Amino acid sequence: MRKKIALFLFLILFCFATTGCNSGKSNTNDNDNIPTVTSTPSITRTPVVTEAPTLNSDPTPTPTPLPFAGPLANTMTKETYPIVDGSTATIPLSEAVYQLATGATNEEAAEAIAHTRTTNAYYRLIEKEVDLLIVYEPSEEVVTYTKENGYRLNMKPIGKDALVFMANSSNPVESLTHEELVRIYSGTITNWKEVGGKDEELLAFQRPVNSGSQTLMQKLVMKDTLMAKGPSVRYYAEMGEILDAMVDYHNEGNTLGYSVFYYAKNMYHLPELKFMKVDGIEPSLQSVYDGTYPYTNEFYAVIREEEPVSSNAHHIFDWLTADEGQTLVKELGYVPVDMPYEDKPATGQEFTSRIPEGYRYITASYKDFSAEEVRTATVTIYQDDWEVTQVLQNVQYIPESGLVSMDTLIPIRHVTRQQDGTFAIKSGLFSVSKNDFALPPVYEWIYPLDEANGYYIVTHENTIMIIDLTGKVLFSDSDYCPIDRYYKEGEYYYINTYDYELPGGTYYKLDKDLNIVQKYTMSNYMDVRLYDEEGNLFFSNDIFKEKFNVTLNEYDSLYASYQRGDLLFTVSYGEKVFLLDKKLNFIAQLSDTIQDDSYLDLSAYYDIYLISETDRSTYERTGKFYDRNGKEIVDSKYRTYNNIIYRNYNGLSPYQQKDRVLYEVENKELRILFYHDRTEYTLDLKDWTNAYINYIWNDVFVVINNDNNHPKTRIYNGTSLLYEFDGNYDYSYINHIDNNKFLLLRMYQVDNNFSHFLLDKNSNIIYQSETPEEIISIDDNLIQLNRGNYTGVIDFNGNFIVRMLKNSMGND
Repeated sequence: MRKKIALFLFLILFCFATTGCNSGKSNTNDNDNIPTVTSTPSITRTPVVTEAPTLNSDPTPTPTPLPFAGPLANTMTKETYPIVDGSTATIPLSEAVYQLATGATNEEAAEAIAHTRTTNAYYRLIEKEVDLLIVYEPSEEVVTYTKENGYRLNMKPIGKDALVFMANSSNPVESLTHEELVRIYSGTITNWKEVGGKDEELLAFQRPVNSGSQTLMQKLVMKDTLMAKGPSVRYYAEMGEILDAMVDYHNEGNTLGYSVFYYAKNMYHLPELKFMKVDGIEPSLQSVYDGTYPYTNEFYAVIREEEPVSSNAHHIFDWLTADEGQTLVKELGYVPVDMPYEDKPATGQEFTSRIPEGYRYITASYKDFSAEEVRTATVTIYQDDWEVTQVLQNVQYIPESGLVSMDTLIPIRHVTRQQDGTFAIKSGLFSVSKNDFALPPVYEWIYPLDEANGYYIVTHENTIMIIDLTGKVLFSDSDYCPIDRYYKEGEYYYINTYDYELPGGTYYKLDKDLNIVQKYTMSNYMDVRLYDEEGNLFFSNDIFKEKFNVTLNEYDSLYASYQRGDLLFTVSYGEKVFLLDKKLNFIAQLSDTIQDDSYLDLSAYYDIYLISETDRSTYERTGKFYDRNGKEIVDSKYRTYNNIIYRNYNGLSPYQQKDRVLYEVENKELRILFYHDRTEYTLDLKDWTNAYINYIWNDVFVVINNDNNHPKTRIYNGTSLLYEFDGNYDYSYINHIDNNKFLLLRMYQVDNNFSHFLLDKNSNIIYQSETPEEIISIDDNLIQLNRGNYTGVIDFNGNFIVRMLKNSMGND
C-alpha cells in the first residue's frame, strides 16, 4: 500500500520538498485535548433555515463525467493547510491528502492529522473549530441539530464503504439473510442453531449510539426496528474493541459483531475473524462498488456552506470528487464513487516475511492514559505468516515482546477496573506454547527465580511465596516488603526485599529444598547493618564506633554505601567520609571541609575510588582516581583521568558492571583508559573543546559535545570517526534487544517520541528513523514500533509487515 501511494504521488508530481508537521491548534494526537461536545453544544450564531442533508441512497449511480479541479500537489504549506477532522476509517485518506498537498512524508502526515470520530467531527465543523471533514454519514442527532439550528453543510460523496458483519473463523455459518440479522439484533434469535449453526448462545455485540458504525447499522439494517437492550447486551466504544472482544471472548466462536468494511479489511484486520455474507453476497471491493452487497453507503467531504470558494478547504473539497482525487481514493484501497479508469482493484498488503519455526512474535500496543488511570496495552501474539493466535487486553506491562521462542513463559500483569473506579492489577504467567496462562493472573507480582526447576517468586495478600508451575506453594513468609533482588548461586537461593520508607529490608538465604538457611533484617541508613554473602554481620554502628574510635550521638546520621562482593564502600557521618573494604580495612578518609568556592567528594567505584573537588560557582569538577592501595591511576604517559563510565553497562546489575573506563578531555583530545586491561585510546575531537562519553559499546564510543545550544553526537570505532549527527543521541535500553548484535541510539524530540539510529556489530547503520517514533523491540530483521497514529512491525528497510491503528486512537 505504501508503495502504491508513493507511486501515485510521483506520477502527479515528479518530486516535491518535504515540509514539517501541521501545527494547527486542533490537529493533535493527544486524546486528552480532543474537545468534548455534548448533544446540545452552546453556539452563538444566527440560525438559517435549512433542510437535513440529503444523502444519495442509490447503490448503483449512473457514471457521470468527473468534475475538474486544479492540481493539489505542493499547493499548500503546513501553516496554510486547513484543519481537518473526520472518522477513524478515513484517517489514511486524510493523511494522504495532507502529504500530497504539502509535500510531507507519510510519517509527518500521520503526526499532523487527528480525527476525533464522526459525531464530534460534525460538531467541531459547525462550531468552526475545523475547516473540512473527511467523514462518514452523520448520526440522526447531528442531522436534527443541524436542521433545528439552521446550519447548512455542503456534503459531497467521495467514496463508498459498507457495514459488514464479522464472525469467528471457526463458526460454520457462512451467510445470514437480512431478516435474520434484524431478528438477531432485535433479540428474537439468540442461538446459532436457528440460523444453521451449532447449538450455542449467539452473542451479538453492539456499538454505542452516535458511533459511525451504529449510525449505519440503524439506517441500513434495522431501520424502524429497535435493537435489543438489557444486561446481556455488550457494547464496545471502539471499533477495535468489538473485534478484539469477539476473538477474546472465552476463546469461543459464538460471537457476532459489525464494523465498516475498510476498517476491518485494511486498518484492523484480525485473521481469527471472517466476513459474513449477507443474502449470499460477500463484501468485497467489487460488490461494494457495484452495489450488489446490500449494506453499502457513501462517505463524504464536508465543509460549511459559507466556506469561501478560494479557500484551501474548498480546493480540497472540490479536488476529492475530481479525477485526481478519486484516483487517490481508489489507490488507497477505498471504493471510489466513480472508477476514474479501469484497473484491477487494490488488494491490500501481502505479507512475505514469515516468523521462524518454533517462535512467536509478540506486539504490545499501549493506550494513552491520564493521571487517574493505568497505562495498559493490547498484546497480540502472531505465528508463521503473521496469523494471530492470541489477543490479550488490558495488560499493564509485558517484559518480553518481539520474537520469542515457543518455550517462553511471560509474566503478564492484567488490569481490571473495579466498580468503585479503582484498578485491580494482578500478575500471571502466560505460556507461549500452550497459548494460555500457566499460572492464572491472581498474584500481585511474579518473578522467575529458577526457571529450570519452574520456581517463581510471587507476592499475594502481603505474603512472599515461592510456587511451582502447578501453583503449589513451596515457601512462604508473611514478613513482607517489596522484592528488590533475587538470584541463585550454586545450590542456594537469595532474596532481598527493600522498603525505601525504612530504608531497609530482609535478606533470605534458602537451600535447594527452599528451607531458610539465614534470614535477617538489613539497613544502610541511621541504624546501619550490613551482612556478607554468608549472612555474617560485618558492619554496624557499634562495630564502626569501636573499630575507628568515633563517637556518634543521636543527631549524627550514618550512611553506608555498599555493593555486593569484595568491593570498596564509603561510610559517612557529619563531614567525614571513610573508604573501607568489606574486611573494614581502612583505605582512605576525607574531611569535607566546606569552603566558600568548592567542596570535596570521595566516591567508591568497586575496586577504585575518586577524590574530586567541585567549584560551587561553575560546577566544574577536577579529581584523581586511585586504586585500593592508594596509588594514583595514570596511563602509560603518566596522565591522570577525571571521569568514569562503564562499558555495555545498561541492563546490568551493579555487581556485573566490572569494566571501568576512565577518560579525560584536554586540548581537543579525548583520552580513554580501560582500567583493567590497560587499553588506551586518544580520539581527535577536531573543533570540540568540551565533550563527554555518553556510552561505550565494545570498542564503539558515543561522544556528545557539551554545548546545550548546539548538541552533536559523534560515533567512533576505536580512534576512527564514523558518524556525526545533530542532536544528543543517548543509548536506548529496551527489553528485547541483543546487545551483542545491535546498538540503538535515540534522540528525544517531542511528545515522548524519538529519532533512532540502529548500528550492527560492524558499526554500520542498518536502520534510521525517518520521523519520531517509539521503538518497542528489535530482533534480527524486525522492529516493533509506534509511529504517528499507527503501531506495527517493520523490517530494517522500513516496510510495514503488520500495521494497525495505535491502541491509543479512539475508533468510530
